[in-house]
Amino acid sequence: MLRSIWLLFLYVSFVGLSTVAPFVATLGYVWVDTFTPQNVAYIVLNQMPVAMIMGAVAVGGYFLLDRRSPPPLSVGRVAADGLHRDLGEPDDDLGPGP
Repeated sequence: MLRSIWLLFLYVSFVGLSTVAPFVATLGYVWVDTFTPQNVAYIVLNQMPVAMIMGAVAVGGYFLLDRRSPPPLSVGRVAADGLHRDLGEPDDDLGPGP
């Protein structure tokens, strides 16, 4: 139980600190991707898409909160992102493999 609370605190800390410095969300995503807290926690974190939320916070933080050099948003960037999501990786939920 205490392990789950500690992991939830770390996860929320990454999200909270990323409002001040967007690169912290990227560090949080790397932490989630390498450590996989959803496999270690007993409650809360094992019931939510932890990596997807942290990835959305990281990308959204760079577009919305980066004050020094915000990335330009254009039609080409949105189209490239859409194609990457559509053609980038196959879905994992297509059923069991051979």
